[in-house]
Amino acid sequence: MRGWRPKGLVAAGIGTAIFVLLLTWVAAAVAGNLDPQRMVLTLQDLPTGFRLSSSRHVSPKDVANARGASVNQVTGWGFLGGYSTAYFEYLGASKVAVGIGSGVTVYRTATGAEASLLKASCPPDTHEVSVGARIGDEAHLCAATGAGAYLLSWRRGRIVAQVSIGGISPLLASPTAAIRLALRQDKRMR
Repeated sequence: MRGWRPKGLVAAGIGTAIFVLLLTWVAAAVAGNLDPQRMVLTLQDLPTGFRLSSSRHVSPKDVANARGASVNQVTGWGFLGGYSTAYFEYLGASKVAVGIGSGVTVYRTATGAEASLLKASCPPDTHEVSVGARIGDEAHLCAATGAGAYLLSWRRGRIVAQVSIGGISPLLASPTAAIRLALRQDKRMR
């Protein structure tokens, strides 16, 4: 009886595979083929000397943790997917001079993206400063109190994006640098 399976289980397995494939196809169609991984900053966008530290897909749980929301809220916003990267420029063997982060999350609707951005307000120990440039449909620039660190969050339609920059180099870790990088990333979101 080796290899024997009841016909019902085989049919259920095939049915499940078709269902998963159908869900994947529907999610891609709803996302409008928006690939968050293609929207984040790459090494080519950064000054020479930076190295990739991490890159990964973002889950609803990641977004919930970053926004101080529940996973149910994030899925209620229509979260479809996301991607984030981090880059560092080093001084010497292991001293970080500047770190840059880039992230994108895609939602089913602009209303869902707007709700997500609203929850992504300035973190504790930061304050909002003027963006001074038009980025997407709405944007918020947060500056860390007493440190050279900035977080720029914005929305373009149903996409929410963030660029963070911080470190000991005032030329690289500045509001101007954050805005310049965000504008570069925003071009990929159109």
